[in-house]
Amino acid sequence: MKSTLKNMVTVLLSITLLASLGVGAVNWLTLEPIARVQANAEREALARVVPASGGFASKGASDNGYGGRVELIVGFHPDTTIYHIEVLTQTETPGLGTVMTEEENLLLRSFRRRNPGEMKLSVRKDGGDVDALTGATVSSRAYIEAVGDAYNRLSKMEGSEEQVEQDIEVHSGATKTHNDE
Repeated sequence: MKSTLKNMVTVLLSITLLASLGVGAVNWLTLEPIARVQANAEREALARVVPASGGFASKGASDNGYGGRVELIVGFHPDTTIYHIEVLTQTETPGLGTVMTEEENLLLRSFRRRNPGEMKLSVRKDGGDVDALTGATVSSRAYIEAVGDAYNRLSKMEGSEEQVEQDIEVHSGATKTHNDE
């Protein structure tokens, strides 16, 4: 084959088309398994955040993290004090913002056994009631915003415990995403 502009463009377009088809096929094949893994992870997180003595859970999110979106699930006692918080997704800086995913981190300790409705939901340096992670103030603010979002969602839930459980499933992303509301 003679090396001409037409031949080079044809070969380049063919390679690009084949690569795009390959990427598309892999994406299509992995969509369902990834969704199953994410749903299982959310169910496991839900089990960890709801108190054994009874309570509620709600999902919250913030798009204002240093690395982007922070999603979490918050477990509440019946009196709406926080039992536990699990981070579901985050893309924060390793070793700084990612500390929010560690057990007993400073942010979680600032919220545990407290009612967010009775707190000033901002970091102490902004005059609030929450201790920020060292070197990760933006990530801390996003975490706080997501906790506030979860609390607001819980506050809006009405009806029986069964209805609340259905609402929690919807808010956990099992059947509906945060942006679908």
